[in-house]
Amino acid sequence: MNAGFVGKRAYFGFILIVSIGVIGVLCGNSYAQNSKKVGQHNFQLPDDWPVEKRGGLITPLPTEEYVSIKFEEIEKEFQAIKDDFTQEFDGFRLDLKGIEEDLAKEIKTRRSESEAQGGTSKDLEGILADIELLKSELARLDRKITNKIRDMQSKLQKIDPQIEFIKENLDGLQTQIYRLDEKIDYFQDN
Repeated sequence: MNAGFVGKRAYFGFILIVSIGVIGVLCGNSYAQNSKKVGQHNFQLPDDWPVEKRGGLITPLPTEEYVSIKFEEIEKEFQAIKDDFTQEFDGFRLDLKGIEEDLAKEIKTRRSESEAQGGTSKDLEGILADIELLKSELARLDRKITNKIRDMQSKLQKIDPQIEFIKENLDGLQTQIYRLDEKIDYFQDN
């Protein structure tokens, strides 16, 4: 046998093992548990791995397309989580603003009533103290919500570069697979 041909087969085997490893890491819990039957063909694939007819052959969806689909699903989930947190945070801010406005109106009302009565009574001082306590509690709650949102945003920012890194590596792997396919086609033609 030709030494170059053996070397190229070894290279192909290495690429195949690396791509299987990457897929195994990325889709850790989606290993094939059952045989998927399409027509008269049995495939050992995860349940969510599509099988299509391409070029007259019934084959599973190529690995890079399946991984791309999975990444798109993960990205959509992250975006949905981010949108939910943003909506909740905006809702908290609106609620706090509404409470603040209500408290300001209540204070103005009490002050105008006390001025009409000719002085500040002890009840009004108690109400003002309660309002100040409520304001401090609202400020504490606002800081707590803001800190939680900041933590969630930092976690999402840590995950985004990892997803981008995996996408870049997937593109490189896809390029290598195309090159390998071209070499295999070349060898099969010769």
